[in-house]
Amino acid sequence: MINIDKKKVAVISLVAVVLMFLLFIFAVIRFNNLDKIPDNPQYFTDQAETWIEDDPDSEEGVMINIHRATNAKSIFLDHKQEYYFGGRRLTFFMHGYYQGNEFSEIYVDPDAFDNLPTGISSGEELAFLEEHALMRNTPNFVPDDGIPEGFIMAREETSDEQPVLVFYIFVDEDWKDYMSYTNIMWGEDLFDKSKMQVREFDFSNGQSGIYVDKINDADWFLEGKRGGIFVGEISLESLDITSQKDLNASFIYLQ
Repeated sequence: MINIDKKKVAVISLVAVVLMFLLFIFAVIRFNNLDKIPDNPQYFTDQAETWIEDDPDSEEGVMINIHRATNAKSIFLDHKQEYYFGGRRLTFFMHGYYQGNEFSEIYVDPDAFDNLPTGISSGEELAFLEEHALMRNTPNFVPDDGIPEGFIMAREETSDEQPVLVFYIFVDEDWKDYMSYTNIMWGEDLFDKSKMQVREFDFSNGQSGIYVDKINDADWFLEGKRGGIFVGEISLESLDITSQKDLNASFIYLQ
């Protein structure tokens, strides 16, 4: 005969009921939070200036809150923006040039590598590279630190009640001071200048040392064409330069 300890059974049953109740409460809280965030007009906004926030990882820095700007449809990771648009996942790759030298997110003074300490941690190495940065291409900015910084961000908006893809461009105060001029060049075919457009960057909008401009007509990205968006010391004549060593200019671009 198996002896059953009724007290133990009662305790186990009570614990099981409590755990189920706690799981139910957790599920309710989580569901309510997910439901509230998208409907909160104070969080998701259409004004670009509201996406510029203090960077929690930098005392003097600010950041572009991509999560807020894109209604939680996009992330930025490893120099690319992933965007969920109309049931598709779009990937936009970011690159930059500093005086003709290509880079992804941070361009570091080449001479600094001669003084890079050995046997340091990855965090210490990153801090060293940041200390010797000459240009950055990320959503994190430190205005007035002497380093030009820029970033291009895709965003879904509505035109004639239809979803469209637009791009916001952010540059900081150092960018404005450093660049000899700043153009925006965009179009669907880099190998056909007749399909590319160019205009000056508009420095009249922004806040916290960050300037904002916008490109509206870029739906050709959805068609897989060979276009892109360039910002900086760039012009239609730049497309005629076939050798990287002859492209002595600084700019960022998205493809």
